[in-house]
Amino acid sequence: MSREGGLTGRRLEDAFMLNFLKRATAPRTRGGPSPARTSLEAYLTAAPAQVDTPRYPPADPGLPVVSAAAVMASQRDLVERLRATCGFDDAGFRTHVVAPVEAVARHVLLLPASSHEHFAGPGGLFRLCLEMALFCRQAAQSRMVEPMAPAEVRRAAEPRWRHGCLLAGLLCEIPRTLSSLAVTDEAGREWPACLGGLDAWLERVQADRCHVVWREGTDPVGAETAGVLGDLVPKATLAWLNEAAPSVVPSVFRTALGQASPDGDELARVVLATRARVLAVDSVTRRSRYGRLRIGHHLELHLVDALRHRVATQQWACGQAPLWFGLDGLFIEWPAAADAVRHDVIRNGVRGVPLSAFTLAEVLGQAGFLEASAPGLWFWRIHPGAEAERTAVKVADPRALLGHVDAPRLGRHLARPAEVDAPATVPAPSSAAPGEPPAADLASDEAALADVWRRCLEGGRTDLIGWLPGQRLALSQELLSLSGHDVAAAAAVLERRRWLGRGDWPSPTARAGLLVFDGAVKPGLVLNDAGVAQLGLAPRAA
Repeated sequence: MSREGGLTGRRLEDAFMLNFLKRATAPRTRGGPSPARTSLEAYLTAAPAQVDTPRYPPADPGLPVVSAAAVMASQRDLVERLRATCGFDDAGFRTHVVAPVEAVARHVLLLPASSHEHFAGPGGLFRLCLEMALFCRQAAQSRMVEPMAPAEVRRAAEPRWRHGCLLAGLLCEIPRTLSSLAVTDEAGREWPACLGGLDAWLERVQADRCHVVWREGTDPVGAETAGVLGDLVPKATLAWLNEAAPSVVPSVFRTALGQASPDGDELARVVLATRARVLAVDSVTRRSRYGRLRIGHHLELHLVDALRHRVATQQWACGQAPLWFGLDGLFIEWPAAADAVRHDVIRNGVRGVPLSAFTLAEVLGQAGFLEASAPGLWFWRIHPGAEAERTAVKVADPRALLGHVDAPRLGRHLARPAEVDAPATVPAPSSAAPGEPPAADLASDEAALADVWRRCLEGGRTDLIGWLPGQRLALSQELLSLSGHDVAAAAAVLERRRWLGRGDWPSPTARAGLLVFDGAVKPGLVLNDAGVAQLGLAPRAA
């Protein structure tokens, strides 16, 4: 072939390939209209907002702009507790409590209190201010001011001093937080915090979202934040405080700015002690302690929230089933309480919550919410009263569930560590012949389990129970229910006797998992060969 002919052939091949690519990427019209495919070039040139695909690293979505009334409504429970604590009539409560609280809500809206530590979520700063106000006021109730003063002087000064503790608690976190952050709108304009509230500024710049930028290594309380505090307390309240207790107003602002010494100022001592308590409780109750950032369910967060809701709404009370608080810790009857908690989580809109109470306990345990009775085992045997022994889980830190609730303790230990924590010895092989009833030294619950399992084996119920290699038995969740147990309770029984086997599951430490029963996949447990022999379940020799 000549050189000219070779070039002509290559041009024909190039033209053919070009036409093929045009046809392949052109919109399809056969059989009716269809949308054109988006080309790679269109994606590469599109603005980020036009591409509805998650990006990594994710961008900060910012905080939505909401009204101060909505912020206050989100913490209605604390506002009502303030009303019950302060002792003002309706007019006094509106003037001396609601007015400064609303001013704080307008000033901070949904700002967090810190970047990643205490009260770090949206609305965290306002929540912290309210908790400090409430608990400072409660702590002040038992303090006596100027005990040597005449009675009429004390009667006038003490309510003002106690209200000063409330105001100092309400205000003391604001300078710390505002000195540590900057707030901007979408265009990057910065909020001048010392010139007015965040709500007024966002309305003025017509923003629908704002962004927080944390300043690392700044002065904990900047001088510019001092001007903010005077605008948050009504002048009528300052005048009322000054009438009979002139020293209270300076003490309130010194304490709020962190300039008061607890050695010489009782009000500052109350605020600092309360702050330590509030932050300690938050450290064990905040969601980030029990959650991990990942794709999928943060199931432990929803479980902990459901448990706390039952305590906060007094559906559960310490000293009544299923909640027991003894000298050795806080226990929740489990699996007895598991179904109620699971249904609470589902009612809150979470889907895919595991059925097994054992799995739920393991989720809470791995998140650090529960204390193990033995490595990898979350169940305890407790004796809350004269009634029979119960199975329970132990909360690692009672404050993580009770929060600020002062719950009464029973004056005794509930668990028997020797039975739960001591390693059990592997039972000797049964002397009973294969297929005969189990030995008489079995506990009643073990003998009852074995009787149901034997009858299912003899009846050929392979949809409930089946043999695995190595003389092991697969036990389905349905079979365990027939035995009066769920997976968690049966696992506790088998684990105690070292009869719990391991299935072919992804996790080598899993005690329960999916097994095949008569062609169907179901959750269940594995009884190991020692358990089969001891319970007399081995098949008869041919």
